[in-house]
Amino acid sequence: MQRWSEICETIKKRQSEISNAIKDKEVKINLPRFEWKEIFIFFSFLLLSFAFWVMQTMQEEYETQLVLPLDLSGLPRDLTLGGEQPVFTVRIRDKGSALLNYKFSHKKAKITLALQNGVLQKRRLRLNAKDIETLLLAQLSPTSSLLSFTPQSINLGLQPLGKRKLPVRFNGLINPAPGYTVSGDLHFVPPQVEVYGGEGLLDSLQEVQTVYTEFDAVNKNVKRRLRLQAVAGLRFSRPDVSIEVPVEAFTEKQLNIPLHCLHVPTGFVVRLFPQQLRVSCNVPLSRFKGLTPDDFAAEVSLDSLEWNSSGLLAVHLRELAHFKLEHLRYSPDSVEFVLERQ
Repeated sequence: MQRWSEICETIKKRQSEISNAIKDKEVKINLPRFEWKEIFIFFSFLLLSFAFWVMQTMQEEYETQLVLPLDLSGLPRDLTLGGEQPVFTVRIRDKGSALLNYKFSHKKAKITLALQNGVLQKRRLRLNAKDIETLLLAQLSPTSSLLSFTPQSINLGLQPLGKRKLPVRFNGLINPAPGYTVSGDLHFVPPQVEVYGGEGLLDSLQEVQTVYTEFDAVNKNVKRRLRLQAVAGLRFSRPDVSIEVPVEAFTEKQLNIPLHCLHVPTGFVVRLFPQQLRVSCNVPLSRFKGLTPDDFAAEVSLDSLEWNSSGLLAVHLRELAHFKLEHLRYSPDSVEFVLERQ
């Protein structure tokens, strides 16, 4: 027991000496120095060895499986295959470097077959094993060995598609810059496209839309080519169209529009208070002088009195202008009247 007490006392004494030495900065901690040059050389040889191993591995032969769809070149838009698109499952053998290239490019790879006039006239596509093998070998690298493929034959009919001409519509947003407005209708070239597909799909489609597009801070006319939004099971006569968006500065214009009363009983006249409507709107500068009271129709109707207990006639304003008006406002929205017998 006495021996244990001496040991504890010695440990406490040494701890105190070490603590005091650290406070007096008399103890220096020496860490091992790393030789960065040696580490760099080590990792360089490691990477070099890995590169040689990869090169050696890529020179060995392996087997792999590819999936290649059949793409028919020269197929008219009004014809389609009478079944699902053929897809070939191909097993090949080649060096690792060639197979690695297949793996990176196989998603874009396809078997292209140019249709002959005879096939189009008979409207039937027939391929035997020899024809398919020739197509596959033309697609594969000369160093690749074709081991097997499925299907071994193809026998599909070509079916006619329905056709309709549909208008093109813009899908997106047009945000003019402050002080500017879209001054007219959007213009497409061509305004219609031919659409091919099954009768059911064609009947359900009323228009062809462009891909979603936004034009921001527009302060001048826009001319752009836009792609058409693809529709599954349908084909278009063209992939894109040109769009023209007329944009110009606008200003505010105010007009006085005479009020007209409808459904006045025979033998009576109606006096309205007031007799005119004050209309204000934003109009493109090029249209400012051309906008007149004749481009509006302000009307009230005595028929509305049947369900109106206020004694006022509600005003209805119709736009007759052949161009777009924005922020249309008018006052008043209801008028008083006097019905007099003639």
